[in-house]
Amino acid sequence: MLHLVIGTMKASKSSTLIDYTNLVKPKKYTIFYPACCNKKDGYVVSRDNNKQAKAVKVFEVKDMYNYIEDTEVIFLDEFQFLAGTTDLNDLMNFLEYCDKKDKTVYMFGLSLNYMSQAFDVTQRVLPYADTIVVLTANCDICGEPATRCIRYVNGELDCNPNSKTLLMEGDTTEYKSVCKKCYRKLTGLNAIK
Repeated sequence: MLHLVIGTMKASKSSTLIDYTNLVKPKKYTIFYPACCNKKDGYVVSRDNNKQAKAVKVFEVKDMYNYIEDTEVIFLDEFQFLAGTTDLNDLMNFLEYCDKKDKTVYMFGLSLNYMSQAFDVTQRVLPYADTIVVLTANCDICGEPATRCIRYVNGELDCNPNSKTLLMEGDTTEYKSVCKKCYRKLTGLNAIK
């Protein structure tokens, strides 16, 4: 079984992942997260309530095969970045392998980037998911359900559709979760592309 849990930033994805680990016990599970994520080494930590669970940092999809021999349930945190570490087909092959071995996979990640565009991996995995859960946050502007995010670089809104902003040392980035209405108002862009 393949379960997809997607949403915007601040939508409690990590907290939900940790809650799901409690639901699958006593089955043996393993949590993976991509090395590119700024996480406490060896843990997935929830921003909401500081819950944490042990996790394995991986640099490439192929690294995960080394940890799943006896694992019944696999959790992939921030999967949209994991696929970026390697060829997307490697991730799809891994998911096929898990399916053939009757391993349950839960994938947690962002549905859209700050330009309101779907991540390639999300588009690729979506049709194969047995279940899909969409989590929302509260809009940082108006409080309505947020399904999008926006990015500020050094205090300036980055909403250029062709943006190739390279962050330099000392640059600051901030993301805000926003509803569709506030996304359109702030960026002047379409919220559905």
